[in-house]
Amino acid sequence: TPFSYLVGNMFSTSAGGQNGVLILNIGITWIFGGIANILRSMNLCWQQEGRSPLSLADDGVCVQAIHEWLDPVLRFVPGIALWESLSVIAEVIELLKETPIAQRTPEWYSNCNEKVAKYEFGFPRWQCADGYLDMSAAGGALLQMGLL
Repeated sequence: TPFSYLVGNMFSTSAGGQNGVLILNIGITWIFGGIANILRSMNLCWQQEGRSPLSLADDGVCVQAIHEWLDPVLRFVPGIALWESLSVIAEVIELLKETPIAQRTPEWYSNCNEKVAKYEFGFPRWQCADGYLDMSAAGGALLQMGLL
């Protein structure tokens, strides 16, 4: 990890370098991971149809949520990708307890997919997932963490 190597070289001793890298990674993960987790769960709209990004008008259809461009960037930090995957896994397990797969009908899937596609508030991308390893759930974060 080049980032850790660069941070570690700023210290005169190896123990200081290791502690510096650890503290910096924990701080970055805590701050940015927490913010990203809140934005991801709320499913905030970044751009509405026919408007510029972050316009103040609240009418129209959302065409892109904030987490769609923020998640791939933040997942370069392994701690943030791990945080995302663990929190999404916990939420998917709770969702599967509320509506088990056996109770889900084609109408339920179409209604759920429609709400997720419209980026409705409170309907994150993993709302319709059949398991926590789906790419719409924690699979994307785990894959990017494994590849990087």
